[in-house]
Amino acid sequence: MRREAIPARCPFTLLVATILLMAFPSGADAAAGDLDPSFSGDGIVTSTHAYQGSGGGPMGIDSRGRIVVSSTGYIERYMPNGTADKSFSGDGQAKSPCGGIQSIAIDAHDRIVVAGYAANPADLRHDVFAVGRLTVNGSPDPSFSGDGCLLTPIGGRASDEAFGVTLDPTGRIVASGTSIKWNPFGAAFAVARYMPDGSPDTSFSGDGQLQTRFANVSYSRGGDIALDSRGRIVVSGLADDRSAVARYGPRGGLVRSFSGDGMVTTAMGSKSSYPGLVAIDDSDRIVVGGNAYLAGSSSSDVALARYTPNGALDPSFSGDGKAFTSFGRTRNGASGVAIDDQGRIVVSATTVEEPGNTRSAFALARYTPGGLLDPTFSGDGRVTTPIGGFSWTGGVALDSAGRIVVGGQTERGPTGGLRIAVARYLGG
Repeated sequence: MRREAIPARCPFTLLVATILLMAFPSGADAAAGDLDPSFSGDGIVTSTHAYQGSGGGPMGIDSRGRIVVSSTGYIERYMPNGTADKSFSGDGQAKSPCGGIQSIAIDAHDRIVVAGYAANPADLRHDVFAVGRLTVNGSPDPSFSGDGCLLTPIGGRASDEAFGVTLDPTGRIVASGTSIKWNPFGAAFAVARYMPDGSPDTSFSGDGQLQTRFANVSYSRGGDIALDSRGRIVVSGLADDRSAVARYGPRGGLVRSFSGDGMVTTAMGSKSSYPGLVAIDDSDRIVVGGNAYLAGSSSSDVALARYTPNGALDPSFSGDGKAFTSFGRTRNGASGVAIDDQGRIVVSATTVEEPGNTRSAFALARYTPGGLLDPTFSGDGRVTTPIGGFSWTGGVALDSAGRIVVGGQTERGPTGGLRIAVARYLGG
């Protein structure tokens, strides 16, 4: 049998190949929880734009895999490889079409819907729900309320603020948040639903909006929103120092089969803190997240709870329906929650050492469907990523390849200007 001659390898070529292998591990060496080097070379992107306002991190992924992330005042879109999408407003960045942004969603046409707050034109001392929409190219959408922006006072109360937004299968926009009355003081969960053109959906609670007060509670604050498989609306938040959840029917009334009256509150520790996050799995179980101070501790942990569809804590989740996670620093707080196609729960968080707000980092945890930290993810279910100066997360999303994308903000450079930041991790 004839043997083909094997050419001798140049020592320099071997040296270069060895260096490249060391710098860029092969796919076989990559593991769930690692930063994805196919995203901007090292898995991290920090905006090149100057100061963008605080509150960075609400995010989503469109049908083409492009990553949309915002601060309170600006929205940026990145290609799947991490480069700025120059087809979006010319340079990859657009101004908010409507007030301060606190949540975003992407519709079936890849238009970007934002929700947050803006000054009430009738009384500039107070805010109202602000909901806006951008076209796919990043300009305010004139087919939405005429100019891409809609301001909604909720129930004639004094001040309103939206913290969550989602879209139903017919393209209607549902926003959630808080409505506050100052004198006498009272705060309520607030929900508003809009038709795709921005007009109030009068099939929802008669006028397109509702408010919910929790009994024997002095202060309730609505937060994130999600829809279950039956189109029921779930809003999470706080009722005094307890985690709070309300579920509404598609037409707006509280669903009494949920905890007897449509509402449930749960003590998560000696003190619970905002935000209230929510995601719903394929079995219509409700996962809520935030942070909590456990009894006898001065440190806060990421706190999760899971409810069965009838509103009871789910004992198949971590034994009692609750899970708490620390990243080894004094303040740990969840900022986003998502559920993958295997039922695993992914939570973005910020971890920081206090006092002094030192050693801050993006934090990420993945849990098994049973509520335990997933040891196949970064060895112990947790990963932290320092990014620039002081940094914090604001949201998490999963792309079609199962990769985990975290949005947030960081201080960049000696002047500490706040910039949008994005990190992408391997899912596995």
